[in-house]
Amino acid sequence: MIKVYSNSDRFMVWNVHAALEARGIECSVQNCFAAGGVGELSPFESWPEVWVHDNEDAAIAKRLISEWQEGFYKQEGKEWVCANCKEENHSSFDVCWKCGGEKPY
Repeated sequence: MIKVYSNSDRFMVWNVHAALEARGIECSVQNCFAAGGVGELSPFESWPEVWVHDNEDAAIAKRLISEWQEGFYKQEGKEWVCANCKEENHSSFDVCWKCGGEKPY
């Protein structure tokens, strides 16, 4: 197993986990509840982490995470229009709030 991502924000960690699993990359989240150990542990050691189970998937996972982060920061604050129903959606939505259509990347 190889650690491919860590962040202080559990929401971001679980989003990365879900995105990798959606691509067929088997992974798990570690340290999800380690924040209670701060003081005994460094704050950075208590951040939740995404670990890829197959070492051969690590490079692909890291590339996908990098692409996702680049796209996330570029799209931040920009609304988008759903290709299915033409509804305008806030930038933070990955799926259309009206019909469930996927956000174009």
